Amino acid sequence: MTHEFEPWVIAESGRLTIGAVVQSNVQCNLVLPPWDSGELKAEFSWRGRNVPLTGFGIFEHPAPRRRAKANWQVRMSEIHIHRTGAKGLERVRPCFAKGLVGNLELIRQLSTESPTGRTSVHFVLTPNRMLEPTVRFNPSPGGGCKSETRDVIRVRVPSLGTISFRHLYDWDASTDHRVMRSKSYLVARVSTATPAAGTKVLESESLPVLEDLLLLAGFASRIPTRCAGWIASDRRNRVHYFRRQLRLPAGEQRHETIVNGGMVELGDFERFLNACIVPLRASTYLLHMRSAFYALENARRHSVERKLVSLFSAFEGLVNEITAKRSSERFSVDRPLRKQATERVKAVFDGWVDDGSLTAEVGAQLMVQLGKAQSISRREQYRLLQEAVPFEMEDLWPLVGRKGVKSLYDIRNAIAHGSAMSPSRFHALVAAGHHIEWLLERLICAILGWSLEDTDLSSSELRSYWLSQTCDWRLAEKGFGE
Repeated sequence: MTHEFEPWVIAESGRLTIGAVVQSNVQCNLVLPPWDSGELKAEFSWRGRNVPLTGFGIFEHPAPRRRAKANWQVRMSEIHIHRTGAKGLERVRPCFAKGLVGNLELIRQLSTESPTGRTSVHFVLTPNRMLEPTVRFNPSPGGGCKSETRDVIRVRVPSLGTISFRHLYDWDASTDHRVMRSKSYLVARVSTATPAAGTKVLESESLPVLEDLLLLAGFASRIPTRCAGWIASDRRNRVHYFRRQLRLPAGEQRHETIVNGGMVELGDFERFLNACIVPLRASTYLLHMRSAFYALENARRHSVERKLVSLFSAFEGLVNEITAKRSSERFSVDRPLRKQATERVKAVFDGWVDDGSLTAEVGAQLMVQLGKAQSISRREQYRLLQEAVPFEMEDLWPLVGRKGVKSLYDIRNAIAHGSAMSPSRFHALVAAGHHIEWLLERLICAILGWSLEDTDLSSSELRSYWLSQTCDWRLAEKGFGE
């Protein structure tokens, strides 16, 4: 798809609302950034005495009735006003406010007809080389160039239909039309019955499904991917919508093992998306799966200690959700024995308090700690996890303690409670972070029903891609004894 994006610079007059303050005849100036990166920085100015406070605001510019070639309607929401004009200088200069725009909607009316037929929506995505199609440019004898698109990834999603990933070529020209600039963006193309101006419907119904698909694609490619906005067109309107209330990743891969691939081979990528999107959307653990995806995506940005704690928390949250019912059933079996043992221990503590062997305060503290034993052991919980979602974990760093072994649970607790790690333990911490990352990825693959043999997470693949000092937890664990 190729098109000329119309208002590169927005300079319109409209109404600015900040909290309960409404100001009319406000001039707005905003330069649009590239679709997939950059912030929306707006500057507002007006004559008057109402100087607003900082906060969140809304700006609206109604479409002109007569200028058919410039009938853009502008709506800005989630404007974070972070700077305003100084109070007391209203007579010297116009009031002004500067802010970052979270959402920008541009609506252009093409005709007055009622929208009929389907709406074409191009969701603009941040870069992901594994989602992009192959483009071949064939120069012609006359000096032109013709492009040919191949290997388009298509994913069938029940609620959205078929989603195809293509390129959007955005271009502009100089005033004399002798210099042209173009840039390609990755887009997800969808056909829907929702009108182009139905932004709220697209945002509430279509976007969540697409975002889950992008989380899945980011997981398999190890390249975080987000929707930066969309272009929706039908017979009546064309809508350009920018999303900037989120961080837009730059298309960097967390780490690369398979050449030109991610967690899966490039040739298996489309099959993975089609096979796993339905189980993901139908999973009862969807909310915790999203948290796990986000934790994996952000791991690259964290320090070594924070990465380990964050990934372990995501893994633990997913495990708790999977084993919640089984853990409750298992705990109820031991409830009478726990109650009887608690009463006996309390009687012993009371006897020690009576003969002066123990103070009443310490006895009360011990009873409080005893009352916290309201769940099954970690070892039993992980056994129940294997019953619910079997997956390979014996070759990786133990989650719970063995005799003389520092487990991942011990390492996480030490960091979370403020223990300082000496530089001599750095390589051991790095290895432990990789092992909890592999455990989390393996668990997600097991929930989605994807075989480890089709990933770089199997035991043989890990040994072929990683050094033994990292892959072999027994070697790495020795670093904590130094």
